[in-house]
Amino acid sequence: MHTGINKTKAAAYGLLSWLFPFISSFLFFTKNGQPMLPVSLIKSIMILIGASLGAVLLFRLFKRSPPSLGTGVAIGLFWFLLNILLDLSILVPITKMSLREYFSEIGLRYLLIPIMAGAMGAVGSQQRQQW
Repeated sequence: MHTGINKTKAAAYGLLSWLFPFISSFLFFTKNGQPMLPVSLIKSIMILIGASLGAVLLFRLFKRSPPSLGTGVAIGLFWFLLNILLDLSILVPITKMSLREYFSEIGLRYLLIPIMAGAMGAVGSQQRQQW
C-alpha cells in the first residue's frame, strides 16, 4: 500500500488547480478584455470553478494515500503559494492590477485552498480510523 502523497502528482494537481480556472476565465471576457457578464458574477463563477476543481483534485490525491490534517494543510499551503506565484507572474501583469487590488479582489480567496485541503485531510483521517 502506498503510504505517502505522490509529490509529482501533488505538484501537477497544484498547477492544474491554477491553469484550468485561468483558461476558463477567458470565456467570460471579450477579445478586448471587457467582461461579458457582471464582474461580481464572474468572480462567483470562478470561485465555484476553482473550489469544485480543487475538491476533485484533493479527492483524487487522497484516494490513494492516507489523508491527515497535516498532509492536507501542507498540500493546501503548497497549492496556495503556487497559485499566488503564478498569478503574480502571469495574471497581475496581464491585468495591470496593483498588488493591493490583486490581494483584496483575488489573492485572499486562495486561502480557501489550505482550509479545504486541511478539512478534507482531517475528515479522511477520522474516517480511516473508524474503519
